[in-house]
Amino acid sequence: MNNSITAIIIDDEKDARDGLAFLISENIPEIQVLEKIDNAEEGLQKIISIKPEIVFLDVEMPGKSGLDLMKDLKLNQVETTIFFVTAFNEYAIDAIKFAAFDYILKPVDIDELKIAINRYKCEKKKQNLNDKIDLLYSKLNARKIKLLSRNKYIFIDPNDIVYCEADGNYCFINLIDETQEYVTMQLGKLEKVIQEDFLVRASRTFLINMNYITEINPKNRSVKLQFDDNEIELSASRQGMNKLSKQCS
Repeated sequence: MNNSITAIIIDDEKDARDGLAFLISENIPEIQVLEKIDNAEEGLQKIISIKPEIVFLDVEMPGKSGLDLMKDLKLNQVETTIFFVTAFNEYAIDAIKFAAFDYILKPVDIDELKIAINRYKCEKKKQNLNDKIDLLYSKLNARKIKLLSRNKYIFIDPNDIVYCEADGNYCFINLIDETQEYVTMQLGKLEKVIQEDFLVRASRTFLINMNYITEINPKNRSVKLQFDDNEIELSASRQGMNKLSKQCS
């Protein structure tokens, strides 16, 4: 098969394996499913020996889970593209999205599957697998910071922050789920409280999460951020632009 994309499916449910393989064969013929495997242990050995371009990986499995398999892939320095396939576990999905892995919800919808495959073909995944695994586990094991928001305390995972915006002695914190928190703290102090290298001061007004940057334009000193289907553009100072450029180089 000349322009085929090799793949394996790892899922403990036979109906799920067979159903996904059937959808692929009927609708995306350029994908060649080489193996259908029912456990993570055998799946690891097949990935190492076959070296598929894509692995469709169930998250929740008895014994070793799909997330456990990710650790094994990193230990064995294996490079492939993972598509998580899952029916639930919102927290894991949040982490998967943060780490830029693709995921497909069960029952698998053919249109969603086609979109994910087209995205794969267009992007070929900019981050390598080890980087994504590190991001995934940083999210799953993330610490939360305690902040005062008007008359109550809130707890925020720094990884969920897209950007913070100064408002005098207060700050707006814009989060990955498109919500916004208003905290009683100046931006400079908030930066010190968070203490994360991936949050960079772009100007007096903005503190930006490097993980969501898609474009830096030194000419007009603008920064584009993207999360899910949202894209925003923020301004940066000359000093902030230098910081961002160094971090991204």
